[in-house]
Amino acid sequence: RMLVGANVAVMIALAVGAVVVAQLIAFNVPLRADMTRTGVNSLSESTEKLLRELPTNIRLTSLYFETDREEADQPKNREAVRNLLALYESTNRTKITADAINPLKDHQKLQQLLSRVREKPSYNEGITAYQARLDAFRNELNEKAQKVLQEELDRTTPATAAIDRTAPPGALAQVNELLRRLIQELQTSREQVDTLASAANPQLAAAIEELKSLYPKITRALKEIPKFAAAELARNPNMPEADAALLRDAGSRYADLVAALEGETTKVGELQPLKVDELLSKLQPTGNPIVLETDDGAEVIEFSSLWPPVD
Repeated sequence: RMLVGANVAVMIALAVGAVVVAQLIAFNVPLRADMTRTGVNSLSESTEKLLRELPTNIRLTSLYFETDREEADQPKNREAVRNLLALYESTNRTKITADAINPLKDHQKLQQLLSRVREKPSYNEGITAYQARLDAFRNELNEKAQKVLQEELDRTTPATAAIDRTAPPGALAQVNELLRRLIQELQTSREQVDTLASAANPQLAAAIEELKSLYPKITRALKEIPKFAAAELARNPNMPEADAALLRDAGSRYADLVAALEGETTKVGELQPLKVDELLSKLQPTGNPIVLETDDGAEVIEFSSLWPPVD
């Protein structure tokens, strides 16, 4: 791989980010700099013109990794990109800022970069939608589900206390055990959601996936209990009336929670993939990308765009 095309890739992404040269791309106007295998010498007139006329602030960050063990081309390519970005910065210091981060070692700077990107206005709408569903779970649905399940557990526990443990578990004992498992799964999911959503680099999509798994699981269980109860009542008509009443009325006691769970299941299912997550997924620790930030959004210039194969 050669250093051919690096400047073109950077400039095209920069231009897209700045929203100033859509026409240039459409007309296939190349944006070139004089780059050799040993580094950057100068920029073309068209590149300098674009840089000087930028209508927005631009931050360019090289994420070339650096280790004690790396291929011979790595230091050369890393330095070439840093020189190129420094040359961009020197062309318009009021609008352009260049930086370099070693993602394997500069953890604080990398975290600051990730936080900046997540806070860009372009991504607010998607993040707000995800946050709304997480808040609905943490502030409303979790409490509602916990209350219903715990009340059901309390109702069925006395009825199972005197059961002969050597005999096969009866209907209420089976329902009681299922409720215990659901309460534990609800608690585990709540802890997982809190951990993911409150991390230094919030994993909102992963937190939503946790809810996508939890809601149908509880819904199915609460719908199955009344079916199971009906079958048990038909099989055992001499069941004590108190036990029979608990089973018979289970469906009506669960109805509101089931409706709420199904409503939220629909809402989390309608969420669109987070654009910011798609962007940040390209920032692999050894991927050697460049991050281009504007005031509103960001782009990732991947390694394959910087160093295309040259025959």
